[in-house]
This record gives sequence, structure tokens and C-alpha cells, in this order.
Amino acid sequence: MPDPLDRFVDECGLRLTAESLSVAPRDVLTPIAQAEQHFLVTLSRPDVVADPVRLVFVTPLTSPEPPRIRDVLWWAASDAWTLEEGRREIRTWAAVFGYPPDDAATVRLFQHQTGQADTLLNLLGESGYRRLLNLYDRDSSPSSDVPHPAPR
Repeated sequence: MPDPLDRFVDECGLRLTAESLSVAPRDVLTPIAQAEQHFLVTLSRPDVVADPVRLVFVTPLTSPEPPRIRDVLWWAASDAWTLEEGRREIRTWAAVFGYPPDDAATVRLFQHQTGQADTLLNLLGESGYRRLLNLYDRDSSPSSDVPHPAPR
């Protein structure tokens, strides 16, 4: 049985580009097993006039493959789902992560997450966005048989 998120990707005609980024490691002595690689990823739909979703996606350095579209979409949906579950209210959203809601960094991160969710909404349209969040909700429930991507 095909994965529901993979099927969603196909039905929406989503495309992924992933550009490997060179980053200065904070600690060159970090064990290779704990090191990360960064990609600038772009989710787009050739048939839709909307800005693409662009974000930095992190994978283990030990992973030989670039990010898969399913994994990138799962994480973008996770961020959007958390925002929507909190009714796009900063205090509710911040409480989920234990962030101080009045801190300037929290406000910036919340605004960034809101902008990313809005871009995803514009790319997918209202019905596609809601469908994606429902798929994420089902996929991330404890009873799901679908393995989740490793934490980024």
C-alpha cells in the first residue's frame, strides 16, 4: 500500500530541489556520527503560480542520500500543524516548546513559522493544506504503522 504522504506528493504534483550547503562547523571535533549536513530545499508546484516553500533541511552527515520530498513535507507539515493546533496564537504555540512568549527570539521564530505555514498554504491551496495537516496528524499518531523520519 503506497504511503499516504507519497501519494499526496504525486497528486499535488509537488517537486523538490535540494542544494547542499557548505557550513562552517561549530566544532570540527564533533564525532562524525553526530555531525549534520544542511540542504537548501525548495518545494514547488509547476502548475501553480505561488511562491515555493524554501527552507534549510538538516540530515545526518552519515546519510548518503539527499533529503526525500516525503521527509521534507512531513517536517513542514509538523511545523504548520503545531501552529494551527495553537490557533496561531503565540502564547499557545510557545507553551508547546517551553519558550517564553514575550522573548524577542520567540516572537521572531513564531513569525518565521507563521510565514512558512502561509507559504505552504498558498502553494497547496486551502483544501490541500488542510488535507496535508490531516495526513500529518494521522501519520504522527501513536497508532501509526508508518515509520517517522529521524528528528532533524
